[in-house]
Amino acid sequence: MDEGWLGWTAGIIDGEGCICIWRRHKKYPNMYRVSMRVGNTNPLMLEKLKELWGGYVGINEVRSPIAKSKQIYRWEVNGSDCLVVLESLKTYLVVKKEQAENAIGLIKRMTALNGRTGPSRALTEDEVSIRNKFYEKGKMLNRKGI
Repeated sequence: MDEGWLGWTAGIIDGEGCICIWRRHKKYPNMYRVSMRVGNTNPLMLEKLKELWGGYVGINEVRSPIAKSKQIYRWEVNGSDCLVVLESLKTYLVVKKEQAENAIGLIKRMTALNGRTGPSRALTEDEVSIRNKFYEKGKMLNRKGI
């Protein structure tokens, strides 16, 4: 991919994006999932991200009852699809570099063990503990003000 688009995407992720590790609590208590999201009121930017990286563009509900609130759109990519994006962008990221490295580590670990990032077969206590460390680090890195 052209370096200009790599830098553009990294700037969008650094400024508007979120690199998240999710943990399910009920049906699959040991299921972890990585996602990347960018929200914006202009869907053109998000459609360009979809064109470059795949994923999908959706509509978020407007949370504010104020009549002037604009519609918010969201681009999202999940699971092992994040790996391609994160690996491509990691040298360009500034603000979200550590979150990207943490997410890459978890994705690689999950795919190495069971070939995918979805619901896992029974995991050992050690594996659950390792995945939880990735989750907790991601949670700490994504706290506001850090």
